[in-house]
Amino acid sequence: RSGTAVGALVAESIHAQSKADFISKMNIALKEASETLYWLNLLKDTE
Repeated sequence: RSGTAVGALVAESIHAQSKADFISKMNIALKEASETLYWLNLLKDTE
């Protein structure tokens, strides 16, 4: 879920209502990217 959410949030941020809305959406995308990295590292470490 987190992997696909990043692209969707970035695409959504293009149509943000304001600069604050854009920053908020990009911050959420960053958090989702961090979660994706966590899962990828966990997968790598369990091999």
